[in-house]
Order: sequence, then C-alpha cells, then structure tokens
Amino acid sequence: AWLKSIPFNIVAVICESDSGLDYAEMLSCAIDSSPTNGGHLQQNGYGVARRDKYLMNQVCSDAGIPVVRQALCASTEDAIQKGFEFGVLESNNNSTLPSTEVIIKPLRGVASNRVSLCSTPSSIQSATECILGTAVFGTYDMKYSDVLMQEFITGKEY
Repeated sequence: AWLKSIPFNIVAVICESDSGLDYAEMLSCAIDSSPTNGGHLQQNGYGVARRDKYLMNQVCSDAGIPVVRQALCASTEDAIQKGFEFGVLESNNNSTLPSTEVIIKPLRGVASNRVSLCSTPSSIQSATECILGTAVFGTYDMKYSDVLMQEFITGKEY
C-alpha cells in the first residue's frame, strides 16, 4: 500500500553500508516486481555472493577473472590441515623452503576486521578461534561456522 502512495517511480535503492545490504536488496527486488513501480528499478536481483567472500571469489573465477586459491575451514583442525596443504610449515621446521603465508578471514565483514596474516599453524589456530562461533557481520542471529583461508599474494590492493 505504501508503494502506491509514492507519486513517482523508484529507480534505485542505495545501501549506506554492508550491514544493510541484505535488506536493501530484498527491498529493491520487492519494489521492482511490483506492478505499481512498472519495473523501472535498476537492479540485478538478490545476490548472496555479495555478502560472502568465498562465493564472490567463485563468481569471479567462473567469469574468468584470476583469483587467489581459497578454502573453507569448519574447525581449527581443518584450518591447520588446509594450511599445511597451502604450504604453511611449523615454525621449527628443518625445511630449506620458506613457510607460505595465508589469510584467515570471516566470510562476511568489512575492511580488515578479524582478517589475519598467518605463517604458522599456531597463528592459523588463533585466527580461526577468533572467528568461529562469533556473530556474522550485519546479522543478529547468525554465527560463523566456517572461516575463509586464502593464499597471500603481494601486489596492489583494490
């Protein structure tokens, strides 16, 4: 009923921050599907990948964009094992190879909140424990059950 009372067509829903993105997308989909608005809204639907760093990386990869290697980790043990697979070594290793560094981060978040650069199994454990079971950014009732591990590469950040 409120949409009918607006004397103009809505052409966009702009979200002020990541924490409101979910609701902004739902609102834009609802408005655009309304015959009252006539399909004038410039939007491309509801996209879960916009709020999930793992899924967004997959979307980019599927589109042919080069992306970093990544893995979902459901526990500290899982993260440490995947760290070994990425090339992270014990700090007291006798290898002539340097230990690889990985990034541990939540699947959703902003800036570098809870993002850690890890080069040992113990740093992977600490970073993973800092995220698992905590509140998902922008939600009130969801907890992280996975963390995202990505290879660390050097270069320009965008």
